[in-house]
Amino acid sequence: MKFHGAEIPTLLALMALVAVADNPAEAPPQAAAGEQPSITDLITSMADESFPARENATRKLWEMGDAAIPALKQAAEGTDPEIAFRARDILRKLELFILPGTDPAVISLVERYKQANPSQKPNIMEALRAKRAYRQVLKLYAAETDAKLRNNLKSMVEGLASFAAREAILAGNAAEARTMLELAPAEDQGLMTLAAFHRANGTLKAELERAKSSKAPGAAAWRAALHRAAGNIAEARNAAVDAGKPEIASLMAMFEGDPLPWLEFGSTRNPSSLDLYTPLAIKRWNGRIPGTPDIAGIVNRLNSRNTATRALAFGALSLLGEPSLAESSLAKVDPLSAFDSLDSNERVEDALKALHINPEKPDYTQWAASRFAQLLKDSDEAENETIELAALANFLESRGLHKELREAFDKPLAELAEKDIDAFSEIARAMCGRGLRRTGAIGPILRVAPEWAGDDDDRWDDILVAVFGDNDDTMASWTLLSQIDPKASRKDRFAGMCAMAGLGIDPDGLRKRWLTLLWKHVAQTPPGQRPTVLKLAGFLLGSYPDLDSQLKLIDLREKGKPAEDADEDEANPEEEVDPMAEDLESGVELSTAAIDMVYLAAADRWNEAAQLALKLLDANKGRAKTRADLHAYAAACLRRAGKEKEAAAHEIWVEKLALGESDVAKRIAGAYAFGDDYERSATWWWRAVLEADPGAHSFVDTLDDFATLQLERGKWKLAAASFEVVAQLYGKSPYGFQVQTALLRIRQQADLARAMDLLQTDRERAVSMLARCHGIDPCGATLADHFFPALRAAGLTREHDRWFQLSWDRLQSVIKRFPGSHNTRNSAAWLAARAARKLDAAQSDSEKALAICPDQGAYLDTMAEIQFAKGRREEAISWSERAIKSRPTDSALRRQLLRFRNDPFPK
Repeated sequence: MKFHGAEIPTLLALMALVAVADNPAEAPPQAAAGEQPSITDLITSMADESFPARENATRKLWEMGDAAIPALKQAAEGTDPEIAFRARDILRKLELFILPGTDPAVISLVERYKQANPSQKPNIMEALRAKRAYRQVLKLYAAETDAKLRNNLKSMVEGLASFAAREAILAGNAAEARTMLELAPAEDQGLMTLAAFHRANGTLKAELERAKSSKAPGAAAWRAALHRAAGNIAEARNAAVDAGKPEIASLMAMFEGDPLPWLEFGSTRNPSSLDLYTPLAIKRWNGRIPGTPDIAGIVNRLNSRNTATRALAFGALSLLGEPSLAESSLAKVDPLSAFDSLDSNERVEDALKALHINPEKPDYTQWAASRFAQLLKDSDEAENETIELAALANFLESRGLHKELREAFDKPLAELAEKDIDAFSEIARAMCGRGLRRTGAIGPILRVAPEWAGDDDDRWDDILVAVFGDNDDTMASWTLLSQIDPKASRKDRFAGMCAMAGLGIDPDGLRKRWLTLLWKHVAQTPPGQRPTVLKLAGFLLGSYPDLDSQLKLIDLREKGKPAEDADEDEANPEEEVDPMAEDLESGVELSTAAIDMVYLAAADRWNEAAQLALKLLDANKGRAKTRADLHAYAAACLRRAGKEKEAAAHEIWVEKLALGESDVAKRIAGAYAFGDDYERSATWWWRAVLEADPGAHSFVDTLDDFATLQLERGKWKLAAASFEVVAQLYGKSPYGFQVQTALLRIRQQADLARAMDLLQTDRERAVSMLARCHGIDPCGATLADHFFPALRAAGLTREHDRWFQLSWDRLQSVIKRFPGSHNTRNSAAWLAARAARKLDAAQSDSEKALAICPDQGAYLDTMAEIQFAKGRREEAISWSERAIKSRPTDSALRRQLLRFRNDPFPK
């Protein structure tokens, strides 16, 4: 392949260069002399006077393949035109991996590609992929000289070498897998994939030795990949420097606890957006807190006319731990984002000010009326008003201001429904948490919609579509509820359907009532009709899947399952389908089997979960077996089921099929965590970052998760460096207005880790950093999750208690003003439980939150944490099990249960 006139080698070419540098060329082996003609004789015979003799010699040389290449290359440069022509023709075929036994259709497509114009070539390439002619596809792409065409073909080639290698690995053909990987372009990810292949096949050490002293072009980059695969951080960094790969080198420095190379490299790489943030981030890391003069340049950019510039400036201030300097700007530019951020930080008065509501005498009705008036005037131009109304409704309901919510919304909603059903439907969707970023509030819709619809079926259809979506299952479920309780009014059915879907708070247990009726109806349904009813039950419960209901669905589906139908894929066995285009998406596929596996695991039914994991591997005619993450799920489930030998067998496939791809490693880490195997999970998280492409879109999320894991494990130096890199990556994004809470969380976690790492060597600086860390967001989740437990473990009891009291007092002041604010009560209870302080008061707040939201998984987990902090293990386990039953898909809750069962009580 050529790029700006120069050929870009494949990995195969690079490996050859490395081999030549280490092992001087030797004469290629000749075919044994004797009855069979030698290669030299066959070369000569290609010029024989007899045409059959020339054809026979040509055919035999072609059949010899690679063994004949050195002699053919010499013949191609020779003086005999017949020999040179035939030698070049054989070489061209061999370079494209075309042998006498190759599918004639593939040969034809290759010939067509050579003669085709640029507009025809993509279709031919697709046809070759469908034929699984992976070698030819990669070779043709590498040889393509048209830069525009090569860019158009790139998406067809990306991931193809590793995809083909996985198929070969699964077939037990490691040599073919290696060949496919070596055909990939010699780029960083291809090198990493090949290095991981050597690790999985036990040849990594030999490859390192072979590449150790090579001076061939690209050898340093190859050594860097090999050292990354081996986990040799320092050696990988040195090799990356030699290879001119500063991004890889600075990533390795991060693993050594030093983010400065990354920050300095980022500053020079993208100075237009980071020229202000990065120098100050470096200054902070070195212990010099930026003062007002230092950040004046960033503050000035808040007044820029360019939206992206303002957003970058705002993000930079948040990441520097100075959000207050940007808040007035945020309220002007994006008042709803300002409201979100301030409300989530329990700064209710400031949040209301951002929406221009007087916090001393809030007139919610008048504020809402102005937005409804705009909707009535021109709903097509009032999207912001719809979102703002949903935001206020959510605020009022979550703060327990039900009277104010009724007064502000019921009457104007009824008027809107009469005059503009489309606008009403849009705000109903928003208030039910569908389609927009708000969680909304269902209360006004439950009151207004039934009154407006009355006995009008068409109006009820409009309401159902708005709340539950325009699909057949919505209407069929509505009919099902009329069969479940024929005496129920439409209003009651609507309330029951919303409760079953988990929309709104449910202190009166309406959902339980309808669930009882549902299961009674299922039991009375004839077996032949039961699958349809179960499908609708799954739809109704899908957005709020409690464990008991899901287990019932699983068991009932299994009980009534008919004989397996024939594989639909076999209907057209001759049809050519591109295997890479088939549905093998990231992570566990959202199939019934995959989802059921989650519920079975939550119920500790690991034998059944393992069987479903194995079933997933059989998907797509067994091609899902190339998925390393699915093997990891199988291994995790089998191990939990007590089948260690079977688990180990799948782990071999995990290692072989991962191939150094960061996203795959991340999913493998998730699979092992799914089986509560956090040590194996941590290993794969390490690889997910160590082997990542730092320029990939997904890298920042992967690194953020990795950094959080290091924080949880008390790996302070690595966590601190990792979070600084995360901060710099987020700092490049012009979306600071929308993600301020996330940016503040990153800064808090970065500073917490840095302070804990410095505590033994510079206590004064560390404590000062911790004080600022607390002040960034005194009510944030980071304090409860990580900050206070870390302080107690470090013996900083005085500071711990002082800062806890400040946070507690702020939360209690909000509760005093909004006693029905169940989330604030839960936050206060969680904070106290994690700080192991004021546990009786915390339990009181937790009980009041649960009285409003009795099935909220996070609230149940808070009560479990309180019991654990009180030293009541059995009570903690009981509450934790209830939390999991409420939210079985929440992996954090399952990890909590493991902690309550096994960990010592907090001190």
